[in-house]
Amino acid sequence: MIIHRIDSNYPIEKIIEFCSHSKVDPLPGAINMSIDDWENKNYTLLYTLYKQKRYDDPSKSAYLGIEFAGKIIAAGGYYPLDSDPNIAILMSRMYTIPKARNQAVHGKFLFPRIMSEVAELNYQAGLVSYNQYNLWMKTALMRASSGRGIFLGIKTPDEYRGWTDIEQPLMIKNTPQWCLYKLFNPTYLPIFLKSIDKIKILSQ
Repeated sequence: MIIHRIDSNYPIEKIIEFCSHSKVDPLPGAINMSIDDWENKNYTLLYTLYKQKRYDDPSKSAYLGIEFAGKIIAAGGYYPLDSDPNIAILMSRMYTIPKARNQAVHGKFLFPRIMSEVAELNYQAGLVSYNQYNLWMKTALMRASSGRGIFLGIKTPDEYRGWTDIEQPLMIKNTPQWCLYKLFNPTYLPIFLKSIDKIKILSQ
């Protein structure tokens, strides 16, 4: 397997091929991989890559794809939170093609790589966000964070430990998100909490 950095200069036909698997994918999140009329759908991966160019600045963002047998089978990225560029949004537009999901390539390869890169870029904290439909993944990470049991068939790696739940949803890119956070610099906590307070969705 090879991990590629993917930005607006990456051959679009390879990303379209990757995203085309979403057409027969029953999972709700597959809508983000839509290739139909993507130029007018700002929530799609193709739009964020080629229109917004969200992942073009290597000093603060990246979209990473795992290639196997010449094809992208899984991908995910990171970028700075709009309200605080010292906080990284992790595993953005995460997707694995259905046939590769039993290989846990995100957990074994992509997430550790992303955590390593954001550490090198001197981010102070990271957020992993979830929609309502994939909150089970949030529960899985919280379980791993506590060190309970075996994760991905091995002892829980450090990058999966030390995550904290944010009980209220946050508004990220105009979408309510349920988040876990991890501080890379413990002294940043007061600033982090102030930044998060600005985007909390208060209960009615």
